[in-house]
Amino acid sequence: MTVYRLDITPLAPLHRGIHGHAAKSGAVVHSDTLHAALVSSAAAAGASPDELERFRTLRVSSLFPSLGKAPLYPKPFLPLPKTGEQRKAADDPKAAKRWKQVRLVSEKVLNAWLLGKQEEVEAAVLRDGVAAFEKEFPESDWPRHGLVTTQRQTGVVVDRDNAATTPYDRNLVWVNKDEGVGLYCFVEAGDKDGPWLEEAFERLGYAGLGGNRTSGFGAFNLAGCAPADWPALNCANMFMTLSLYLPTYEEVQASVLEKPAAYDCVLRGGWIHGVAGTGHTKHALRMCLEGSVFNKIAESHGEVRDVRHDGDPVPAWRSGLALAIPFFLNLTSKSYSEF
Repeated sequence: MTVYRLDITPLAPLHRGIHGHAAKSGAVVHSDTLHAALVSSAAAAGASPDELERFRTLRVSSLFPSLGKAPLYPKPFLPLPKTGEQRKAADDPKAAKRWKQVRLVSEKVLNAWLLGKQEEVEAAVLRDGVAAFEKEFPESDWPRHGLVTTQRQTGVVVDRDNAATTPYDRNLVWVNKDEGVGLYCFVEAGDKDGPWLEEAFERLGYAGLGGNRTSGFGAFNLAGCAPADWPALNCANMFMTLSLYLPTYEEVQASVLEKPAAYDCVLRGGWIHGVAGTGHTKHALRMCLEGSVFNKIAESHGEVRDVRHDGDPVPAWRSGLALAIPFFLNLTSKSYSEF
């Protein structure tokens, strides 16, 4: 298998739901939403059952911002060594608060974080919720208007029968592409699946991603698709997720969630809308957020769950397959012995 990086250039703002927690993990769009959109656009294009099954088992990360093609990653939930945190709090009481506001980290900061290099991480510069080293992103190159901007607009639904109106919020996300900000995701697929992924994402770009696609929201261009330099550590005993993760019962029994795992969860629900205007709720699932860290107990983790309403003939898949970064954590170190 190969991990591909796909870069996209938004052509319009994204209409994101108001009940997600993507912003909490630095994601612009959660992985389950991206996965469902890929399956839906393939089905609308007349994909065969075998090809839809191929999409169903696709392992996809969430959409994250990039700056000048350099990827930004979710901040790990893994705590840094306590001795360093205590020293930092004593030197600067406001430091802990500023770090709580960080949602994204650069690749070098992420590597230092997962290796427990407290002093290197402390040297990072914090801007707009991002922790990065000055050499990676000099202040002169940093976008003046931030990476992404959220905006709420009020929309109105008009009842077909009695013309009654119901207002609702549109949660729009604008990507600062004028100053070099883009979006990217990782996808794990076959070694020769690059052209197939390009076609799938180009098709999704025309259809749009998120809500209110008929109004033009969520359209994008595919800017690149290439194999990524992905870590493959045989000695890895932990992994960090770049996607929402739904552990299987067997994984929970095998202690994937036990200490020193560090994670946060989000409740994912939603609706299944029919062509006749009917709708049913999806079965809600509690999933682990991007940036969560777990014990590595297998080569791959997570599952895809059918969340359709009871009695519906067509399955509705929600992907909880973990797109994971493996790493080694020294569990005998005193820094991590009291997690």
